[in-house]
Amino acid sequence: MHDPEARISTPLARAALEQVWNPVVVLRAIRNPEGGVIDFEYVEANSLACQLNAVPYELLIGARLLDLLPSHEADGLFNLYAGVVDSGVSLELKDMAFDAEVIDGTVHRIDLRATPVGDRLVVAWRDVTEVSRAREQLETAEALRRHSLEVLFDPHVVLQAIRDAYGDVVD
Repeated sequence: MHDPEARISTPLARAALEQVWNPVVVLRAIRNPEGGVIDFEYVEANSLACQLNAVPYELLIGARLLDLLPSHEADGLFNLYAGVVDSGVSLELKDMAFDAEVIDGTVHRIDLRATPVGDRLVVAWRDVTEVSRAREQLETAEALRRHSLEVLFDPHVVLQAIRDAYGDVVD
């Protein structure tokens, strides 16, 4: 099923793909007889994409997306990809939760771009987990600072009980 024509074959194009700082893959839509997208096939990838998918290049090319990343169906990413190919409109997601099942099984945060090229999809992403955590910590610290300042400037009243001769509070 692998389409050798889909690969980036010129040395210049291949070298350019390897210079990208982010993982990049090219997927080809696999359609049912009615024309609906039922899966995607990996037709090209840079070495960083292979490393992050924990699959050697030779095994990644020709593999199906949902075989490698079945969670894409449940998390809706597969449907988004199919929509991009069908509509011809690019997709950009920021700070998206991503179940990194092939990396370490934890949830990462990623920025992702998917650009259609006919029945193919060029997908690039970057892990922004640490940036997202740092932003959350900064927001938490800022909220605590704001609350502390609000409390600090709230009026405070010191009251002293007035007692009668028996020591009971009367006012």
